[in-house]
Amino acid sequence: QQDGDQIAPLQKEEMQQKIYILKKFTEPMEIRKEEVHKFLLATAMNGMLLAAILVLLPMLLLSDNTNHESSKQEKEKTSSDDNKQETNDNDEKKQENDDEK
Repeated sequence: QQDGDQIAPLQKEEMQQKIYILKKFTEPMEIRKEEVHKFLLATAMNGMLLAAILVLLPMLLLSDNTNHESSKQEKEKTSSDDNKQETNDNDEKKQENDDEK
């Protein structure tokens, strides 16, 4: 044989691996009913989890916004009440100072 026609051992091994892989894809595969059942069960569970996430996530986000707004209003009310109390305390101190003078 000529030098150009020879295949290196590494190339020969790579070709054999590729042929082996291609044969595995072309051979018919036996699938048992149990495997189909497990696949369908896993797919159904994943589908239900995805549906739950799609339903609960918006609910969580929307309820967080409403709670945040109501708590913000409560904080504003509390802070205004605190400001009124501080104003009353300051007025009382001024009166006490005026009374002492």
